[in-house]
Amino acid sequence: MVTALKCPHCSAALPTPTPGASFVQCSFCGGVAQLAAPAAARQPQPVVPSGPTRDDLKRFVDAFKAALGAGEPFASALQSAARQALAGFGDQSAMAFGVAHLAVDFERDSGVKVQHDGMVVSRLAEGWYKAALEVASSGATELNLPFLTANESGPKHLARTLSAADLARMSSGPPSLAAAQQQQQQQQQPPQPQTEPEPKKKKKKGWFW
Repeated sequence: MVTALKCPHCSAALPTPTPGASFVQCSFCGGVAQLAAPAAARQPQPVVPSGPTRDDLKRFVDAFKAALGAGEPFASALQSAARQALAGFGDQSAMAFGVAHLAVDFERDSGVKVQHDGMVVSRLAEGWYKAALEVASSGATELNLPFLTANESGPKHLARTLSAADLARMSSGPPSLAAAQQQQQQQQQPPQPQTEPEPKKKKKKGWFW
């Protein structure tokens, strides 16, 4: 039995509540106080994983290296590894395409090849999941992966802003397909008409020439 309850309004002692009651009324000031649910009635909330664990990512990288060793292309190897090791974390193909885009974009900007670097791929995958969660709640995020790799000129960092549109574009297909689609769209655009410069008008000679 619960004892020594105090009114939140006047601090007077509250009467003993009846079993199962959710509220009790103060006999001094007439205020109503809400009672906490008993511990037995509180249901634990399920823990929803926000992303893969380090063990999941290790299995993913091992499967990725195995797929590369079997001759699969980069994006295809990412897909195979994601299906094997990350089946419980959303759309595996979308994640694989997103990581492939991040890797290709990073190689273009830094000049360092990372497609066969398991540690880099693991960090890109972890960063992709975090970015997807943050974009889902806020619409955009800053993906910041310092010291992602290094070459003779020094360490290389990845820092870029990602929006919902960016994630949708990157997860829709491998980088080669996205580049081909973009090139096709540019080719389908009608050419802009070129305007010829107007010929210069010749000045008429006057009496003073």
